[in-house]
Amino acid sequence: MKTRLIVIGIVAALTIVGVFAQPHETNQVAGLVKEIVGKAKAGDAAYFAPKIEGYSKGAETNVAAIAGRDSKGRRPSYRPGAEKDLVAMILRSGMETNFPGRCLFTTNGTGRLDYHFLEQQCHFQIDVVKTNETWTINRIWFCR
Repeated sequence: MKTRLIVIGIVAALTIVGVFAQPHETNQVAGLVKEIVGKAKAGDAAYFAPKIEGYSKGAETNVAAIAGRDSKGRRPSYRPGAEKDLVAMILRSGMETNFPGRCLFTTNGTGRLDYHFLEQQCHFQIDVVKTNETWTINRIWFCR
């Protein structure tokens, strides 16, 4: 009974702050998802590279990136070849059809596409932002 009340409380709190995908927002982000999937199907890894957290021009040959650590010793999301890995994950994820169940939005015009989907060997998140009624990619990062 206590666990049930806790779960109900959490769901109520998340609903109040608008974290669950609203149909209107999900429909709006469909155009962005179509673009993302289209770029992945075309093998356009260069489209994704600058959107991956930690990417900077020249990162493909940056010694720290190759070693897997940034200047502060953290493992950045971007590493050489990350964009090609991302394209493969997007294609495996089924994003084209399952994105409505993987969208989370807030009430302040931000959201994300969560693909922590180990069964499909996907472990990325695409943070999105709404500007002038259009959803765009803010950043992409890897969870593992």
